[in-house]
Amino acid sequence: MRHPSDKRDQILKTASELICEQGYHRTSIEDIVQASGIKKGTVFHYFKSKEELGFAVLDHQYRGFADELASIFSPPGEAWEQVQEFLDLVVHHYAKNGCRGGCPFGNLALEMSDQHEGFRQKLNTIFGSWVRIVQGALERSLLDAGPRASVMATFVVASLEGAIMLARLGKDPGLLAQCVLEIKKYVWLQLEGVSGIS
Repeated sequence: MRHPSDKRDQILKTASELICEQGYHRTSIEDIVQASGIKKGTVFHYFKSKEELGFAVLDHQYRGFADELASIFSPPGEAWEQVQEFLDLVVHHYAKNGCRGGCPFGNLALEMSDQHEGFRQKLNTIFGSWVRIVQGALERSLLDAGPRASVMATFVVASLEGAIMLARLGKDPGLLAQCVLEIKKYVWLQLEGVSGIS
């Protein structure tokens, strides 16, 4: 017999995959029921509405992403090396899956920001957290950080999101790799040559 928490996790996993590929509006509870093999009543036992499930999906996805960010940026280290490791991880991920799905946070930001204030606020918090993590690393390496680290971190995240979107559109991991190389050059130049680009 499947443990109750396993069922909840399976619902979240299935909903995450479907919403990432189809979008929030095009993904129905029935789609999730059919893809997960879990009864509709069980889905509504854990999540009282599709909206509640959507918020839980975001939390579930960000926990995994935050763990990856923490493993790269939490240990003390050179900002350049940490940013480069993170960017390489993103390129590897999308090269492996052929750019399928795109970024779940970017997808929902485009779809929901003008339609649902709750989603907009939650996604704004997620992106803000991501920017602050990158910013913290940059502040350790910039001699005169000030607001420049915040602007740099925002540029890195925004550029990466745009690159992921275009790579998904063209089904071209090479395009993402090219854009990431330019982001690396930007960071390296801003850090005044802290390290070389490998």
